[in-house]
Amino acid sequence: MPPPQQLGAERPHYGVPAGEGTVVVGSRYGTIWLLQAATGAVLWQHVSSEKLGTLIHAGEVIYVASFLGIPVREAEDRSPPPQPVVVQTPIAPGGAKEDRPLLLRRYAYPSALTALRARDGAVLWRREGWKPPSFEPLPLARAGDLLITDALASEIGERQLTALDRRTGETRWVRDAGAPGGYARRLLGVGGGRVYLTKDERYQWDQDHYRLHVLDAGSGEELWRRDEVQVGAVSLSAQGRLVALRVGGRSVASRHVILEAALGAVVAEVAPDSTLHALTDDGIAYLSSGSFISQRTRALRLGDERELWSIRARVPGEELTANQVLSTGRTLYFGQVTEPRHLAEIVALDMRTGRRLWRWHSPGHLLPLLKLWGRHTPEMVAFALAQARRSLVYAREARDRRIVVREVIHGQWRRPGALIGGIQLSADRDHVYVATNLGLFAVSASRGRLHWHALPTRDLSPVAPAFPLEE
Repeated sequence: MPPPQQLGAERPHYGVPAGEGTVVVGSRYGTIWLLQAATGAVLWQHVSSEKLGTLIHAGEVIYVASFLGIPVREAEDRSPPPQPVVVQTPIAPGGAKEDRPLLLRRYAYPSALTALRARDGAVLWRREGWKPPSFEPLPLARAGDLLITDALASEIGERQLTALDRRTGETRWVRDAGAPGGYARRLLGVGGGRVYLTKDERYQWDQDHYRLHVLDAGSGEELWRRDEVQVGAVSLSAQGRLVALRVGGRSVASRHVILEAALGAVVAEVAPDSTLHALTDDGIAYLSSGSFISQRTRALRLGDERELWSIRARVPGEELTANQVLSTGRTLYFGQVTEPRHLAEIVALDMRTGRRLWRWHSPGHLLPLLKLWGRHTPEMVAFALAQARRSLVYAREARDRRIVVREVIHGQWRRPGALIGGIQLSADRDHVYVATNLGLFAVSASRGRLHWHALPTRDLSPVAPAFPLEE
């Protein structure tokens, strides 16, 4: 095993076998890397000019959802929307005006789903379509031998839920996902052989309520539905037996309900002031309530509402605030970017007892960073100078000296360990992977110590790392 805090090598090593023991990451600018999970060494990279969505690592094949950030309008000969907008246009220069219909042409972003061979990154197949007009990351989920996405419509302006054969890329089934306007995300979750879909069928357009459709993943046929569900992704237990969502409307107060996924029957309700972090198939919910020093995190058995354990923050700084929470069945991970130092922080709890196992944060001072970078320090210094030079060039082109002042006072060079933007977490049995704008940190799942750090000059913060999942 390599020594702790080893910087992952960026030079490709094609002789290392891919598949199990690898992790795939993607950058803000479209490049994908496959890394060796034990050391962080790069096995190969795949470069594209597309924005990346969800990555799925299936062992021998890696699936990539992506789109181009350039909108394309539909052709002028397409059928117009049912209610064109009326505008006043002059009949002649300086003359009277008349009302003429303005036919709004819809637009979308070119999207794609690509299958890459894990051994060498070669493209096995690729499907192209259209993504609705939003910059929300592309959702992609796996259900057995199927890949399911709501961002691969066949025509501009259409909303479709598409299921593809993950081995060939052929379409298995397609379902309508509602009108083109409204809430961008339609695929809310996949688990337990079921697909959770919204068509944005709102009862009141000034409220964020919709109808939830639950489909069979194999055929796309509807199993059950529920009205007055609030906008947002659903929370599923590991095998998809239970599903949690927020419901409410004009006549019903907003609340968190947990349903039996097969038929949609209510199993339990969660207090409105609680945040649900995780849910197990045997009916245990992990919740937090309160704030700051009064915050309480607990495990609650849903059948008899028995509290299995409960912990409180004893002093400021021990609160389990988090932007992301992960559950591996044995451990609950809370991840966030701390303020005001802007460091990545992970707290691990034992799910059976609530005992805090460890707390880790990314290096924040120059000395630990120099120790981490080692022989790669000249490369990091060159990267920092290039970033500063880019800011100076932009300031000269924009003729704005304030850019230079901001770089001098608040530039990354003053706080080299500070993160910009958020983080993305993934966890397997051995590691917690933390994707940041300063590369990928691999933290030991058992001890909470940094195992390795790879791709330190790459912004990996928009895309969650992916590793092979059990079939």
